[in-house]
Amino acid sequence: MCEKKSRSEEYSSTREAFDSLNAEEKLTFLAESAAKAFVDGVQEVVSSFSEAMENGWPAEDDSEQETDDATKEAAEKKKTASKKPAAKRKTTKKASPKKTPKKASDSTE
Repeated sequence: MCEKKSRSEEYSSTREAFDSLNAEEKLTFLAESAAKAFVDGVQEVVSSFSEAMENGWPAEDDSEQETDDATKEAAEKKKTASKKPAAKRKTTKKASPKKTPKKASDSTE
């Protein structure tokens, strides 16, 4: 399967136990192991993110501060700049549907 490296005794015994399982048990074991690995990974990411947020992430250095200041100044200038009035649109009336004359009913009695 893959190159054999020196493995721990625990690994070897677990591997042998896995080999002795039937196909359904192997599938269940692999699904549970994959789910646990996924959950552990998500928990690690959440923990790292939480720790980073507590420590003031993203870390602000001088270059980021200068960029932030320039961005704020540009935004303020944009707000205070005089705005052109919006172009006025001509509104046209929608043509009403043409009325067709009613035909005189033939009333022959």
